[in-house]
Amino acid sequence: MGRDAWTAGPDMIADTQINKITAHDLELLVSNGVAESRALEYKEAIPGGADQDKREFLADVSSFANAIGGDLIYGVRERRDHEGKPTGTPEAIVGIEVENLDQLIQRIENVLRDGLAPRVPGIRFQAVAGFERGPALVVRIPQSWAAPHMVSFQRSGKFFTRHAGGKHQLDVLEVRDAFLNTRSASERAEEFRTARLGRLIGGGAVVPLSSEKFLCVHAVPHGALFGALTIDLSKAAAAKADMRPVEAITWGDRFNIDGVISVASTGRGNKSTGYVQLFRNGTVEVVWSEVFFDPGSKMVSPGVGASDVARELFGLVERLQRLFVMLEVPPAVSFFVSLHGMRGVTLHTSHRLSLHRHFEFDRDTILLPEVAMENVGAPPAQVLRPAMDALWQAAGLERCFYYSDDGRWMPQS
Repeated sequence: MGRDAWTAGPDMIADTQINKITAHDLELLVSNGVAESRALEYKEAIPGGADQDKREFLADVSSFANAIGGDLIYGVRERRDHEGKPTGTPEAIVGIEVENLDQLIQRIENVLRDGLAPRVPGIRFQAVAGFERGPALVVRIPQSWAAPHMVSFQRSGKFFTRHAGGKHQLDVLEVRDAFLNTRSASERAEEFRTARLGRLIGGGAVVPLSSEKFLCVHAVPHGALFGALTIDLSKAAAAKADMRPVEAITWGDRFNIDGVISVASTGRGNKSTGYVQLFRNGTVEVVWSEVFFDPGSKMVSPGVGASDVARELFGLVERLQRLFVMLEVPPAVSFFVSLHGMRGVTLHTSHRLSLHRHFEFDRDTILLPEVAMENVGAPPAQVLRPAMDALWQAAGLERCFYYSDDGRWMPQS
């Protein structure tokens, strides 16, 4: 993610997956004298239970989220100057004294949940063993697309951000600008979707498609909106299973000017049934041109199978979750699902070859609402429910009835 370069010799801790950080990595911060920065802060003791401790912790976390993200590392003793003031340079990794690490993390998560508005998605914790007092604790805070985040604990109402010297409180004008930037980010995501969809409708797909009727998905990591992501294309190309196009049995991948693309084997007329295009900044475009089916039967009208769309979308989101984790993309990602060529097309609300009731779309292009994934482990059916409801509503139904009243996914056979 985007952050100032804080290096430990040749090692880039900021570019290391948090679950792969070792004691050696942290020791290098000491031996190389890596100072605190806009994206890094050291703490010797874990946050206490006093109100002032909670306010300070919430200010630290929100300052990272409102800036470029970064890491808080607990269990680090700093060097001090001749007046006894901390210098921001690590002297030793001493670790923290903790009896139950899981309970500690749960307590911290509760403070974060109740003390920030809106809450910051995607914060991760990693304990690194091997030190005098116990493990060091790394708290990784992503740059947030939902910024600015306010410290709401005890009605504090304060906003913080970071610069090279640490955190500082935003003034009124800075708070206003932060809100304006958030709206701009949302607009940029929608503009990306609109521009790419317009290109597809105009015949500008990356590869020739087997049908003019298609479904497409645009996955936009929030970090990409800030120019904060650069993807390792070689790692992406190696993730063949997770780059599989929708409903593809065989597919091939290659590098292109945009990044890496996986193309499904040819369908009708030697044209492809779809592809997955991973862009250099981490955004993804997925196209499926076999979403429309014609069973060739007078008993069943041509159309789109609701359960088929759900199954393929859920599988796609699950693959993209794994891909984003492997590529170290921060977890806040927005998904945009669109369909084209749908006017008069039937939405079959059960299996595509069933005789159950069906409904028709009333327009050619259907733009389902943006859905946000804040946690890469979130169940795809949960993430996509707003889109599924909107798909059924586009065909004239109240909602997607494959969800139970309590929100469980219960497709009909």
